[in-house]
Amino acid sequence: MMRLAAWICPATLAVLSLLPAPTVIRTGLGGHIEHVFAYAATALIVALGYNELGLPRTIAALFTTAALMEYLQN
Repeated sequence: MMRLAAWICPATLAVLSLLPAPTVIRTGLGGHIEHVFAYAATALIVALGYNELGLPRTIAALFTTAALMEYLQN
């Protein structure tokens, strides 16, 4: 179940990151804080789902995913 969540979280982040800003539901905390919470929760879930890969590999995969999403936003 955790591995399913480990795939759903980054997919959800990708969809929300690539949608136009007015369609995304905001929390009122500010964009930077929302990003920190979203990426931290995703990192935790992916790390728990794929703990046998090790933390450095998990972090590298998430950094790569985040960089790709930032690139696609432009």
